[in-house]
Amino acid sequence: MNDSKNLGKDKLPAGREHKVFTKGTKHTPTLKTKLSLYKSFLSSINVVLKFLDIFLTFAHLALIGFNLFGWIWPKTRKAHLITVAATAFSWFILGIWFGWGYCPITDWQWKVKEKLGETNLPNSFIKYYADKISGKNIDPPIVDTATLISFLIVIVLTVYLNFFKRKLSIHKS
Repeated sequence: MNDSKNLGKDKLPAGREHKVFTKGTKHTPTLKTKLSLYKSFLSSINVVLKFLDIFLTFAHLALIGFNLFGWIWPKTRKAHLITVAATAFSWFILGIWFGWGYCPITDWQWKVKEKLGETNLPNSFIKYYADKISGKNIDPPIVDTATLISFLIVIVLTVYLNFFKRKLSIHKS
């Protein structure tokens, strides 16, 4: 009784035969299955977008923090000079085409936030977080002026510490 048609069936419980798919048959997913897969796909995209939003926020905060305070430590002064120069290039040179104070990180992050459904985003990451932290709608010119003054002070400090103070200390030795 062990012919080729019965091969392996005796090992399965009753009523649980193998389903055999012949060449050329298709399994068409139902609309419910398609919607479920689509929702799962959108959910995974949302997770990636939320991760990117958090990552870009930390990148912003790290760059802003380093631009403000990287001049303090002698070992980070050259790197600080480079990041300040890159920021100045972005704000003042790329800003000619993209608008004063242009930041590619803000540009990328705003695209992510828009895909996540946020609207009415300000031109500035600093304005966005100043509003978020304070719970108020701070006037954009106030934020921009404070940002610019801080940045100009940092430029003076980094240029002095990287070029003039070093020369003074070389002449004293």
